Amino acid sequence: MNIGGATMDIGNADGNWAHLARYHQQLGSCWYKHRTFWHNEPDALIVGEGKENEARMRCAWLVLSGGVVALGDDLPRIAPERMALITRCLPAYDVAARPLDLFEHVPARLWDLQVRRPWDDYHVVGLFNFDPQQARISIPLSRLGLDGSQAVAWEFWTQSPLDIRGQELVVTVPAHDSRIVALRKATGHPQVLATDMHLTMGGVELPEVKWDSTSGTLSGRARRAGGEQGQLFVRVPPGWELPAGRAWKADRVVTVPLRFQDPEAAWEIRFRAAEHTRP
Repeated sequence: MNIGGATMDIGNADGNWAHLARYHQQLGSCWYKHRTFWHNEPDALIVGEGKENEARMRCAWLVLSGGVVALGDDLPRIAPERMALITRCLPAYDVAARPLDLFEHVPARLWDLQVRRPWDDYHVVGLFNFDPQQARISIPLSRLGLDGSQAVAWEFWTQSPLDIRGQELVVTVPAHDSRIVALRKATGHPQVLATDMHLTMGGVELPEVKWDSTSGTLSGRARRAGGEQGQLFVRVPPGWELPAGRAWKADRVVTVPLRFQDPEAAWEIRFRAAEHTRP
């Protein structure tokens, strides 16, 4: 078989959270079947209806499942801001996230997608809250094989960095919502932290990233549909300074804007070693 249905029908976006929790547990329980027996089919993506938090959750399921993409909206009638959510899911990364707490919490709250690219190997973690009140969800770095490492984190929906205290990341997730967090090992030089173009934050839209230590240049190529635009978020560790004209987006994070006249755009940003670190 090429495709296997992994779940019950997802249903319309009408806020039926009891049904969606069952759907979520079914989809998570079938993660190991994807690309082993067939390509999991997680049912259609519907983001044009219902509230935005449910639309975000549905996007997270599709991307983190790695599954076959089918669009279920009436596309000519969908609002532009909801249409933009669809582009954040395309193309599929085609690897399924593994539920870390499948036998500890029902429904599972932590899904771990390991993203392997020639330029980085990192984790995208989905945090899911089906409760009617916000929840603080903990991610021990040891569950991701990152214990003993200095890690950096970025959340996709809020477009903001997250603080890691010790060997644990604690994230507050609003009621009936999700958070998508990229976790990477910190380097001693500027590095790509995330993008706002795809939920994998580099898994499909950044085919190449390079660091040149001689010139202090971080560069690469980004790939999206012609006419789109997006942003890279780059972490600048202590010891490095921004070139003139650049502004901080957040603490030690700078934005690199991209416009795609063609499907592929080259980018680069040069940094200076801080005065006290120069020989």
